[in-house]
This record gives sequence, C-alpha cells and structure tokens, in this order.
Amino acid sequence: MHLNQGHITIGCSPFRSTYLLAKFIPYFQKKYPAITLELCEDTTLRLEELALNGETDISISLLPINKKNFSYEELFKERLLLAIPPYHPICREYNLSPGIFSKPPIINLSKLKNTPFILMEQGQKLHCTLLELCRQAGFSPQIKLETQSMDAAQALAGAGIGVTLLPHTLIQSVQPKLAPCYTSLIEKPSRIAIVIWRKNRYLSRAAQKFICLLKNFCAQSTKEKESST
Repeated sequence: MHLNQGHITIGCSPFRSTYLLAKFIPYFQKKYPAITLELCEDTTLRLEELALNGETDISISLLPINKKNFSYEELFKERLLLAIPPYHPICREYNLSPGIFSKPPIINLSKLKNTPFILMEQGQKLHCTLLELCRQAGFSPQIKLETQSMDAAQALAGAGIGVTLLPHTLIQSVQPKLAPCYTSLIEKPSRIAIVIWRKNRYLSRAAQKFICLLKNFCAQSTKEKESST
C-alpha cells in the first residue's frame, strides 16, 4: 500500500466534529487525498469504550484518562465558563453584557446556588464537572433540564432557562441569537482535549499522520487565538 493511502475511523463528539474536525479535515485531505476517513460520533465516555474495543482507530477525548487502557497525545487546553441568563441579578451586579466573553469576571459559584441549571447528559464529562464544582461550592444544583447539545445549552441560557457550564472553544465559535452573559469561576476550571488509542494497538501510518497534523493544527490555532486577544 502507498505510504499516503489508508483508512482511519475516528471517534469524536458532535461538538468536536463541528468545531474542530470540520476545520481540520479539509486541511488534512488536501495533504493526503488518498486517505479515507470515517467519523463515529457519540458521547465522550462512549467514545472511550469504542476505542478500547477497537471499533475506532483513534478517538478525541478529554483528560483524565485511564492510562492503563489508553495511549494519548495532548491537543489543547480550553477554559470553562459559566453562561448566565442576561437578566439574572448577577449580570447587573457585574455589569455584564450578553455575548461578551473575552475578559469575564471571576465569581464564586455559590452565588448561583438558588438559580436553575442546565446540565449536560450523563456520558459527557461536563456533566460530572459541573456537579463536582457545585459540590465544592457547598450546594446541589437545581437542575432545570438536561441536554446532550452544548449549542442548545448555550441558547437556552441566553433565553433565560438557566445557567450552564461551557467550553470557551464553543463560546468563541458560535453565539446564539439570544446570547447569555459569561463569567469565570474562582476555581478557573479548564480541560485538556486529547487524542487516544487503545494501549499497544497498532497505529497505521495514516493514523500517525492524522495525529501529527492534528497536533500541529491545534498548536497553530492556539497561537493565533492568543495573538488576537
């Protein structure tokens, strides 16, 4: 088989498909047009299962990961921000404007203990992250609704349904018609996106090329974003 040929099955969340791979894949295919790609979309935890079972060659996931089961490469770090309904009292307290996220004020999550929350569904790591942050702040959140879509969660926050926790990557990529306000937290939560594959699994040359170019692409994108702020 020619060095530049091959097939890669890639596990990723719908979020990563839209806001990362939709930008990267055209770049990759221009360099390696003979390598075919197949996307398998699911929740982060399910994608880890698929990688472990060998149903995907590689999957895009998040730290922490079970290092006994997986090898991985880091892609980038992303901040997590709170999206708050624009008419919430805390928006007036901090003089927040809808859709502005470049320099969000830092608040204590306990200020929102009496506010309804929008929670990501189980299987997504944001689900556990939000619950743990609330636990550390000394309260159990009032869950108004759960959703699998971060786009929907952001739009619902803007529409006044409740507060939600979202990655900065999503926020800077798309703003709903009714945008929420944004704050950071004193814990400064963040997460690291990674590409994983089953421990001791043979990685084809095509998969190795994909990982190498994806890492470089993410590093360049991070530099461009940092230089623009």
